[in-house]
Amino acid sequence: MRFLRRERFDVVHTHCNKAALLGRIAAAIAHVPLIAHTSHGTILAEAVSSARHAMYLGAEQIGAILTHRLFAISEWERALLQRSVRTRPGALRVMTLVPEHIRTSPAAWTLREEWRWDLVAVGNLYPNKGYDVLLPAVAELARSYPLLRLTIYGDGPEQASLEAQIERLGLRGRVQLGGQVNEVACRIASAGVFVLPSRKEGLPLALLEAMATGAPIVATDVGAVREVLGADVSLARPREPSELARLLDDVLSSDDRRRTAGCSGRAAYERLVARDDPSRTSAMYA
Repeated sequence: MRFLRRERFDVVHTHCNKAALLGRIAAAIAHVPLIAHTSHGTILAEAVSSARHAMYLGAEQIGAILTHRLFAISEWERALLQRSVRTRPGALRVMTLVPEHIRTSPAAWTLREEWRWDLVAVGNLYPNKGYDVLLPAVAELARSYPLLRLTIYGDGPEQASLEAQIERLGLRGRVQLGGQVNEVACRIASAGVFVLPSRKEGLPLALLEAMATGAPIVATDVGAVREVLGADVSLARPREPSELARLLDDVLSSDDRRRTAGCSGRAAYERLVARDDPSRTSAMYA
């Protein structure tokens, strides 16, 4: 708080959950003129006990009262926040910004024989990413697709658990945990299908990167995924390995369906970029 008072910031903009609440409290005590927060997949969407949900709701409500500009990253999230917390008049706004490195990505995906049977998933190894649900789906598909392989890029606390599950399911040599990498887009473009098996998301950057490359996408119906991909896209229910397997099988079994899925994702990406104007960012604080 002493730092905030000394520097006399005009705006404090927070992200994440715990740090964001503490940051907004500190900014309010320091009398910062404008406190903003971006909600990246609100914790109110998590499947938790009623007691934990009540705690999350209380924290979100305190934060909302202190916030002059509360930015949701999608219409889905705006609607959830609007139903759940009381905000200042005019505070709640949607700001979906596509990062510059994704905005400039070319449609680089093409179907090549050397990676026809390669699946790729990108995201840190946390329970909400749903990799423990994807692995049984891969084990099921391996009976029909003997050359099928999966690489998961990311690291995190679930690595040991996922490695043990890979062993139990007999997927050693078929599934690789690729660790943290740079140049995610080229990894996605060099795969047969991009998979997003998440239990919970806001607007995942890995999904935007996959859409930009034009890769075929199989995903779960969480967060803003349907909003950005389109209402008619087939999505799996989260926590359902059989549904993921069915949608993956549908794409893997037909080159035409692969190309159609890739073109659909790229078209959705172009629609998103067309309505996303970075020059309006400063006006969103007004």
